[in-house]
Amino acid sequence: MEVKEFPITDEVFSKFRRSRPKPNDCVINALELLGILDANSADISRIFIGDKVVLQDQIEKVFETVFKDKKWHFQNIDVNALEAYLRDSLKPGHVVFCGKVRYQGPGHAFLIWKKHDGNIIMVDPQMTNIFCDLSHKDCFNQMNIDVLLYKILKCSKLGSMSKRLFPKKIKSIKETKSKTKKSKMVTTEQQKRSKLIFTKRKATQNTPYRLSTIQTNQLMDIDDSN
Repeated sequence: MEVKEFPITDEVFSKFRRSRPKPNDCVINALELLGILDANSADISRIFIGDKVVLQDQIEKVFETVFKDKKWHFQNIDVNALEAYLRDSLKPGHVVFCGKVRYQGPGHAFLIWKKHDGNIIMVDPQMTNIFCDLSHKDCFNQMNIDVLLYKILKCSKLGSMSKRLFPKKIKSIKETKSKTKKSKMVTTEQQKRSKLIFTKRKATQNTPYRLSTIQTNQLMDIDDSN
């Protein structure tokens, strides 16, 4: 899975209103900023949700509903790895969907945006100032208050794993069947040889060799028919 980066413009932020704010509407805010919900749908969602908390698996199902060709998952990430990704990998003009699990109380969702000038901004409409520059110590400390761990949204194309593994699985099954068939053939041949030797020994002791050959052929014919 790869971290999903969403392109975003300044216009998106300028149009954002959050006209019906709720205490736990952080996920709704993020979905609206990403264009998953329009302004009216977001406000209706806030009304329905009320003071309830949106769970991680519910967010993942929302993305799976909108982007049906992908598998979505929030992966745990520590603050150092998150900082390195934002600094070195996040493309300018893009945001990532992040969350944090707190030691106490519900988690929290927010976006992190790399501007075209390279500045990295936490976007959180629940704050008094929606934008917080993470290069400033006060902002960075505010993001890290009471944090147990961070999460970042990742996705992968559906079927990408099965396309790689399925042919190998088929090949493995064919190889197993081939080995089993060869093993049976070897076992049958060994049984025939053992019976032939045993019959020859018995024939040498009790009966003429010609008779033992007939008996051996009869035994082999019976075994082959089984």
